[in-house]
Amino acid sequence: MMAYIVDLSAVLACLLPELQSRLDAAPERPAPLTICLEVDDAHCTLALNDAGRLQISPSRKGAVSLRLSGTVFWRALLGEFGWSQLVPALLALGP
Repeated sequence: MMAYIVDLSAVLACLLPELQSRLDAAPERPAPLTICLEVDDAHCTLALNDAGRLQISPSRKGAVSLRLSGTVFWRALLGEFGWSQLVPALLALGP
């Protein structure tokens, strides 16, 4: 399978309800955080606010950058490996 992200924001908007439900079910609320996810040439900023709500943010200001190749992104998204295996995958496959 070959896939290229045309609109990363649209992909993440579809995933937002599931990601939010997982955050809501977590035993502890994570601290507010803003992450700019960069996949190949696409980027999207996700922000977790003080109230624990996850949203797509138009601003990249102050965001932690997370660069992934399309290969790593799709393999993680489709369940080939989980977040705990992301660092070893990045080391093996490259960013």
